[in-house]
Amino acid sequence: MGEIWEEPQTDEKGKETARAFEVFNQYLNSPKPRTLPKFLRWIEKNPSETNSKPPKKWTVDEWSKRWHWKERAEAYDVNNVERIRNQNKVLVDDAFGGQVRTILDQLNDLDDERDSIYVSDLDEDKKARALKRNSENKAILMKELRLIMGMTTDNNKSVVEHNGLRRLADAFK
Repeated sequence: MGEIWEEPQTDEKGKETARAFEVFNQYLNSPKPRTLPKFLRWIEKNPSETNSKPPKKWTVDEWSKRWHWKERAEAYDVNNVERIRNQNKVLVDDAFGGQVRTILDQLNDLDDERDSIYVSDLDEDKKARALKRNSENKAILMKELRLIMGMTTDNNKSVVEHNGLRRLADAFK
């Protein structure tokens, strides 16, 4: 069995028609971000993209809801991103891998530094300043890592996201 975008779907009322599936494929190939009104305008303006008369708006609305076009298109897009990422892994690794590895090493160094500050003989005031500086440096590195990976640069993220970034960055090791 193929992916949900590769073949007509079936529900309790029957199977997606060949015409509905044809229009769904046109929807998949329409410009992003995809919306039904934008798609309808696109197929009206690009008759060469279709082999037949554009469908009526209400027909497209019905088909898109019944056959879950949005979810299928999202799955198609995720698959394409993953496919492209895998094809270009070497390029991505060359371009960003070194940067990611360097930042991860610096983060590990900051973690080690933080641990040594906790057990040091410094007075509490100096310890607090050293820990604050360590935390600020770590926030800067996390921001850089998020930028490299195309993520939000909001530093008020949880430890869970920090660990997720580390796992994601492991792909570059």
